[in-house]
Parts: sequence; structure tokens; C-alpha cells
Amino acid sequence: HPERPDYRVGQGMSLLLGESYASALAALEAAQARFPEQVEIAHLLARLLATCPNQEVRDGERALALARGVLSAEQTLEHAETLAMSLAEVAQHVRGERETWARIVRQAGIEAE
Repeated sequence: HPERPDYRVGQGMSLLLGESYASALAALEAAQARFPEQVEIAHLLARLLATCPNQEVRDGERALALARGVLSAEQTLEHAETLAMSLAEVAQHVRGERETWARIVRQAGIEAE
């Protein structure tokens, strides 16, 4: 039944397994809005945001915020892994921004001090 959290988790998992990442994101966001107290939904959403192959779906900052809440609610190895994945995604994003700025500076011929 759609009004049960486990149904929503199953729906999100089905979409993820079918590689419908944007649809999975929308479904999990709706599930989280409906069931904000459900750690399993927040965990699945954090994993999607941290590891999604679709760059438009990935959001390390949101993943990190969710993962921190999930780990705070339930200290499990799986939740700690999700926190680590979220931190890695944030770090990768920051590294990418630095590389982009360095390339722009080089192309503009600006001397770094």
C-alpha cells in the first residue's frame, strides 16, 4: 500500500535497480516528505545522492546532511559507510572545482602567488 513506508522503500529500490535515477530521486524525496522519521528512507536517499552515476542527481552536500542524521539515529556499519561515501562525494566535488579554477587561471595567463 502506497501509504506504508516499506512500500515507498520498495518503490525507490525498484527505480534504482531499473536505473531510473531521476524517478528514484523524486520517489524517495516524496517518501521522505511523507515519512520524515523513517531512517531507512533517509538512508536510501543519502546513498542515491552520494553515489548516483547520473551527475545531475548526485548532491554530496545533501547526502552528507542526510547521512549525518541517519548515523545519529542508528549507528550501524552501513550507515557509517554512507557517511563516508557522502564525504568522498563532497571532497571530489571540491577537488573538481579547484581543478576548474586552476585551468581557468592558467588559460587566462594569471600568475598564482
